[in-house]
Amino acid sequence: PSSSPVTRHLSPPYVRIWFEDNGIGIPAELLPRVFDMFSRGQNSYEGTGIGLALVRKVTERMGGSVGVESEEGKGTRFWLELRPGDVGA
Repeated sequence: PSSSPVTRHLSPPYVRIWFEDNGIGIPAELLPRVFDMFSRGQNSYEGTGIGLALVRKVTERMGGSVGVESEEGKGTRFWLELRPGDVGA
């Protein structure tokens, strides 16, 4: 699959969480903009284009990063990397 991490890959002690679907996928030329504000792949789909931009902003404010892998016709995989919380706090 095509991959376009939008922000840096972090090394341990970060945890990566994957979100995956088997939808229409994202064309490779749109991957670099997928987390941009008001970015929408196609105008025929609902949405404002702010959801993934908010995910990126919130994740980065928590010290993490986001990224995406996709292939047209085969779905999309998004990931978040975050620091693990304190156990027992």
